[in-house]
Amino acid sequence: MLDAEVKSKADEIKTALLEQLYMPVRWVDCINSMHGMQVK
Repeated sequence: MLDAEVKSKADEIKTALLEQLYMPVRWVDCINSMHGMQVK
């Protein structure tokens, strides 16, 4: 399962995007993480 961590390196982003094609995405965790960073 994917994590809900922010990715900043190109290779990490590429891997995470590819994994989203066949693994569950943790939307609630992603939203909660963004909320914690005060993203609006």
